[in-house]
Amino acid sequence: MLAETYLTMDAKRRIAIPTKCRKKTGIAVVLTRNLDGCLDVYPIKMWESGGTKVQQLAKRLSISKKHRKLTRFLTTAERLDLDSSGRIVVPEHLAEIAELESSIVFVGTEEGFQLWSEDRWNSDGMPSVEEAQALAESEEFQRLSDVS
Repeated sequence: MLAETYLTMDAKRRIAIPTKCRKKTGIAVVLTRNLDGCLDVYPIKMWESGGTKVQQLAKRLSISKKHRKLTRFLTTAERLDLDSSGRIVVPEHLAEIAELESSIVFVGTEEGFQLWSEDRWNSDGMPSVEEAQALAESEEFQRLSDVS
């Protein structure tokens, strides 16, 4: 479900998972940090299967002593159960890492979702049609597309 939804995090760091997304998340999610400065939100079933891209990357990196710090960065994961209202409570340390305050953007991805600070999300700005077309035609994008 590739979409963005603007949410509010309350003073207790509670965020309501959008109703349209709860079928995918189920009763619990796993929150972990992302290299882009947001938090990844994975449905618990996907995380428990061990098949997420971040888990596969961490497994490959753990072989090399040189990359263990990156592995630790990627695997700062916490299981969070949804309450009866479909909300999660974002742990303080993860909220600080992603600079989450009251305005949050909940973004659907291929594997799950992401939580972004609205300021961070908007800092890059929406590309123009021309910029998006140029990015889609770039060699880097073509290499990424060939891998999938």
